Amino acid sequence: MNNAPVSPEVARAALILSRECLKNRDSASEALARLDDGVELIALATGMYSLPMVAKHLKDLQPAWFNPQMTKQLELSFTLSHFVLRSELIAFHRRCIAPDNLEHAYIKGSALAEVFFNRPALRYARDIDVIVSRGDLPRIVNSAREAGYTILNSLDATRNLEDEAGIQAAIRYQKVISLVSPMGRHIEVHWKIDKDQGLFDELQLLRDADEVVLDGLVISTLQPVDHFIYVAYHCARHNWSKLHWLADLDAMASSPLVPHGQLLDKAESLGLKGLIDETLAFVHLSGHLEVVPPGRLGARILDRVMDILLNGDERRIEFANSQVATALPFPDLLSPSLRCRMKINRLWGRLSPQVSDYQAWPLPEQWQWVYRVTGPIGRMLRRGKS
Repeated sequence: MNNAPVSPEVARAALILSRECLKNRDSASEALARLDDGVELIALATGMYSLPMVAKHLKDLQPAWFNPQMTKQLELSFTLSHFVLRSELIAFHRRCIAPDNLEHAYIKGSALAEVFFNRPALRYARDIDVIVSRGDLPRIVNSAREAGYTILNSLDATRNLEDEAGIQAAIRYQKVISLVSPMGRHIEVHWKIDKDQGLFDELQLLRDADEVVLDGLVISTLQPVDHFIYVAYHCARHNWSKLHWLADLDAMASSPLVPHGQLLDKAESLGLKGLIDETLAFVHLSGHLEVVPPGRLGARILDRVMDILLNGDERRIEFANSQVATALPFPDLLSPSLRCRMKINRLWGRLSPQVSDYQAWPLPEQWQWVYRVTGPIGRMLRRGKS
C-alpha cells in the first residue's frame, strides 16, 4: 500500500492510536480533537496496516466527526485477511512442519498476536515468517512443492523458480526461501534472520522456543524476550516504517511475559542494549502528545518515524536506499564490538557464493565452488553495468 504525506496532527494521532491499548486516553482524545475530520487518519492507518486498532479507539473515544460507517468496510477487509492468513499458517504447518515434527518458530504476525494481543484479529499481517534449521530446509521445500506451493525468484519477485537446479541453488545459497501458497499467500522460511550478521543464534532460538495453541494446533514461536529483541532489531533495520510494528513493540513491552530486567540483560549480552533502551523509551513517548525535547532517550526514533509519516513513501524509500540493508539507522544503538563484528560478517557475506551467481552463470553442483572466485567479481561487474 502507498502512503501519502500527512499533517503533523494526523501523524501524531496515528502514532497514539496504533496500538491495542492506549497509553494515555487524554492524549488520544486531544489528538483527535485537533483533526477536522478522519479522512487522512483512516487512509494513513489503512496504508500502515494499523486500521483495526485505530478504528477500535475511534469507536471508543467518539470524536465529533466520527461515523462508524467510515471504517466498517475496511475493518471487515482487515479481519477477513487476518483469518485467511491464520488458516494459511495452519495449512502450511500441517503440510510441511508437523508430519516430520520439525523444529520451528513462527515469528511476528499471527504467532506474535496470539501471545501478546488480547484480540489477535486487531493485528494485521501480510505474510507468514517461520525459522527452521538449515538442515530441514530441503525437506520443507519439497513438502511445500508437493502440496502445490511455488518458490519465488529472489531476484525477480514477479517470477517463480521453475527449474530443479535453480531451486536447489536457492536452497543452498539463500538465507530465506519465499513460498507462495495455492491461495497466493507468502510464507517466508528462514534459516537466518539477520542477513548473515551473526547476531542471532537461530538454533538456540529454536531450542528455547515456546509453544502456543492456534485454533487447537500446537505451534512454536520465539520465547518472549527473544521475540522482543528480534522485533526491535527488525523494526530498526526498516526504519520503524509501519505502524503495526509499533503496535507489536507496545504490546510486548507492556506484557509481563517480557520482564524488562531480563530483556536488558539479554540485549546487553548481544550488544543490543542501546537499541532496546531506545526502543522502550520510544514506545512510551509515541503514546503521548507531549512535546519531546531533542536528545531525550527515544526522541530520535520518534523523529525518524514522524519524518516518514509526514513525507510519505518517498522519504521511507530514501532512508532505505541510503543505508546498508543490514545496518541500523543509528550505529551507536549497537555496541562497538558488535558493529565491528557486523562489518566483518558483511564483508564475508559479500565473498560467499550467492544465488545471483548461479542465475548469472548456471553451473552443475559439483562445479559451483567456482563461485567463490567468480561470484564477487561478477557481482561487482553487474552492479557497474546497472
